[in-house]
Amino acid sequence: MRGINPNLYNRQLHPDERALIKKLAQQKAEQTCNGDAACISTSTTAWSDLLERVAEGQVDDVANAKNMAYLQNILQTAAMPNSEGALGGVDTYLKNLQTAQDMLAPYMGKPIMVGGSPIMADGGVETYFSATPAQCADQYTNYILGTQAPGPVVPRMDLRDQNRLGYLATSNGSAQPDYTLEQMLLGGAVTNKVIGTVGRALGALDATLAGEVVASPGGFIATGQVTNQGMTLPLSAADRAMLSQIDNLPNMTLQGDAREFVVNNFCAQRFHTARWKVWRQLL
Repeated sequence: MRGINPNLYNRQLHPDERALIKKLAQQKAEQTCNGDAACISTSTTAWSDLLERVAEGQVDDVANAKNMAYLQNILQTAAMPNSEGALGGVDTYLKNLQTAQDMLAPYMGKPIMVGGSPIMADGGVETYFSATPAQCADQYTNYILGTQAPGPVVPRMDLRDQNRLGYLATSNGSAQPDYTLEQMLLGGAVTNKVIGTVGRALGALDATLAGEVVASPGGFIATGQVTNQGMTLPLSAADRAMLSQIDNLPNMTLQGDAREFVVNNFCAQRFHTARWKVWRQLL
């Protein structure tokens, strides 16, 4: 039975998660814009999109597949000579996605409470920015079945996604449409330069992940190397497609950052909070 009460059935982003995304995006923009009102407004939208993309991918298999397909399109711009993507835009976008992962991490795995009780969905407790396999597989989430699904936290995210691809594919310095948001977030004005994960030095991360986080011939990631649990977990078709293209990226920095995002996303989906943190500590 599904769809009678959105607090009891289904899983995507719960209204409380969406509200938290708004709050975190606003805080991030205020931290980086130094009181500039226009910057805060634009950056809040940009960070909301990043946080929402990461969050949805962690709780919904369909959203994750869409995210991986979009990321493949983003990465392709890095191979276009003299494009904004090739000249740092793609790597900056990857790092911003990683920052969004870090911003959500402190809340992952905490039960979403309503009236003092945890919300149940698909046979399990619903937690912030994480989901059981059954919840991830259920795309009809947190809204009444048969009604229209909630739109993006900030409307017109699809248009901004298209603009981002256009900006990254544009030759550096050429005439271009109004890409204010992309220029601010990807061009350096409010880019987060903090490196939050140990071992992201050039080459080091790539070598680590190439040795420990690759798909086996059967399409599995061997997690026993870092969790000591001697288990394997299946990769989705979207994850396999994404990983298969990473070695074609033009430099090891991009390869390492792309692998790190895909691995963190995978661990957030499959390991939830505790194991994901252990994995990150060992990177």
